[in-house]
Amino acid sequence: MKKLITFLIVLITFNAYSETDPPKSNFDYRVRELDYNNDDVTKIIAVDGYTTTIKFSDNENIQYVTTGFEEGWQHKIQNNYLIIMPKPIDNGEGTFYKPSSPDWNTNLIVITDKREYSFQLMIDEKQDNNSFIVRFNYPKDRALAIKNENIRKAKIYQEEKNKQLITKSLGKLSTPVNWNYYKSVNKGSESIVPDFVYDDGILTFLGFSNEKEIPSVFLVNKNRSEEMLTYNMRADVLNNYRTLVVHKVAEKLILRNGNKVVGIFNQSYGTYKPEYKTTISDNVIRVINQ
Repeated sequence: MKKLITFLIVLITFNAYSETDPPKSNFDYRVRELDYNNDDVTKIIAVDGYTTTIKFSDNENIQYVTTGFEEGWQHKIQNNYLIIMPKPIDNGEGTFYKPSSPDWNTNLIVITDKREYSFQLMIDEKQDNNSFIVRFNYPKDRALAIKNENIRKAKIYQEEKNKQLITKSLGKLSTPVNWNYYKSVNKGSESIVPDFVYDDGILTFLGFSNEKEIPSVFLVNKNRSEEMLTYNMRADVLNNYRTLVVHKVAEKLILRNGNKVVGIFNQSYGTYKPEYKTTISDNVIRVINQ
């Protein structure tokens, strides 16, 4: 009974501390790839006289490398690559101890600006299971990148859809001729950033979703002084937006609400010649800033 319990304890301990052996490539067993796991210890099998290259993420910078047997292993950092190699040890009498197992077996710790890596370094004297290249894959990063790209595409699609809907819905009131506006947002000012900006050559239209705050509007003069502008507030035909209508087209506007500041830059200023016309709409509410 005691022998059985001892055997089970040894078996459980062995399984709990076993290393991850990187899967072999379908083309060459000396090239390995595996998914990164912070809790895994990756086994690296090396051969005397050969290097092993470990490739990390393309946007990862190696900051710290150490082994438990510095005298027996040498390493070189090249961007996101770590190159390691076992080396003989001079016994001080003109002869060298050749790397061998298990004397050269040790651990390797790598710390980058993004992750921590643990390795078990081992010598394979038979040269039939060694690793020339070990590459890490990052499924979580890849999934996040795909998610962010889908969000970016969805945002562009929605902005374009909104732009087309606005143009179609407001065509009877004014025809947008310029959407080429750039927004410079001070930290903490996101709540007064317009969701869209365009002009029809005469008026400038700034659309705010219902959860946004409506700021005051200032014209930036050539001498950099600011002049408060009057505007109309229109209950937009699009229920999701309230449209602030500035009574001119300017190269630069400043939006303010308390300490919140947003700059609006017309990157096509002077390009479009206005067609002067009068439009009457029941959706326009006149607001005068004092």
